[in-house]
Amino acid sequence: MRPQDIVVILKIISNKGEKRMNKDLASDLFLSAAEVSNSLGRSVAAGLIDDEKKKVRTQAFIEF
Repeated sequence: MRPQDIVVILKIISNKGEKRMNKDLASDLFLSAAEVSNSLGRSVAAGLIDDEKKKVRTQAFIEF
C-alpha cells in the first residue's frame, strides 16, 4: 500500500455510491489514470475494495 491508496479510497467513499470512472478520480486527485488503476489494484489485493473496484469494504478499511 502507498499513501495515495488511502486518498483514492477516501475519494471513493466521499462520492457516496456515485459511480465514477478512473479518469475522473485521477482528475479530481491530480493523479494519472495509471496511478489510480494501480492503487485500486493494490486495494483489491489488500481486501479494502471489492473485486469490481466499485465499493469500499468499510469494515476492512476501518480495521486497516
